[in-house]
Amino acid sequence: MKYLNFYKPLIIKVMKAITYLWILSFILILSSAVAQTPKVPSLTTNEATVITHYSVFTGGNITDNGGSTITSKGICWSNTKQMPEITDAKITSNSAGNNFQLYVKCLKPNTTYYIRAYATNKAGTGYGNTITVTTLSEADGTTTDIEGNVYKTVKIGSQVWFAENLRTSHYNNGEPISTTNNEIHEENKPKYQWPANGDESLVEKYGRLYTWFVVIDKRNICPCGWHVPSQEDWKKLIDYLGGDVELIGAKLKESGTNNWATPNEGATNSSGFTAIPAGSRDYTSAFVWFGKSASFWTSTDNDEDDALFYSLDHLNTELKEDVYSHKAGHAVRCIKD
Repeated sequence: MKYLNFYKPLIIKVMKAITYLWILSFILILSSAVAQTPKVPSLTTNEATVITHYSVFTGGNITDNGGSTITSKGICWSNTKQMPEITDAKITSNSAGNNFQLYVKCLKPNTTYYIRAYATNKAGTGYGNTITVTTLSEADGTTTDIEGNVYKTVKIGSQVWFAENLRTSHYNNGEPISTTNNEIHEENKPKYQWPANGDESLVEKYGRLYTWFVVIDKRNICPCGWHVPSQEDWKKLIDYLGGDVELIGAKLKESGTNNWATPNEGATNSSGFTAIPAGSRDYTSAFVWFGKSASFWTSTDNDEDDALFYSLDHLNTELKEDVYSHKAGHAVRCIKD
């Protein structure tokens, strides 16, 4: 017993030390667990750099992933909620890295939208600051494509058409449309665009030429709310303008010879369509008929090799319906849905 009393203070010290170490270990384990618990990501929303009638170009910057892998990121928006969430409209980015940019598309003209970047990890979804953007109004008789190119529009009967040739070099989701200087007649379903007559300086006035496979691509080349006209759309235009295709060309062609070759027979542009002669690109790679002919794709296929298009010529007043290779390049006029 006397030995127990002798060692009792030592035993108490050992027990206290063990208890202290156990408590310290517990605290360290708890601290480590807390430190490893992920938080929702932190990020900012970029200011919009392109605002059109139907789209906004913006993005986000993830400043802190919250200690966990980002599983999703993108942009969400609303025209009613000032703090939009991913349960509202959203678009997802597939790009790598913390910075991302996206086209928010198919918006309504002349409408105010609230837009936030978002990022999601296993802890949840974090949001950037809200930016407020108002899309452009169509009241002035114009509209815009995904690049922000502005186009005059014209109402002809019950239809609303572009009064200019399409100029975009991007699909409506922001992806670029390829171009080439090579012959493409042996390629399978080539998707290309070219500046009118192969000259970029002519694009602002004459627009671009597209293969038919670009015209029907599901990514679309006309703005949201617009489409490449079908044969039926053109027939409706023809009927409204009197139905005589031998004479209708005069009503569609821009008048005068500033852009058309002489004599630009009969041109009055009484419809306001303002067709100009961008020519075309043959599938063998030659640019032809610039200044003399205007040709426009339809979305209507003919057979495995050809599709339907309409053309106008400087020597007559005819609106000609014809078919040609899918691989040729023609201009595009969009029509409102």
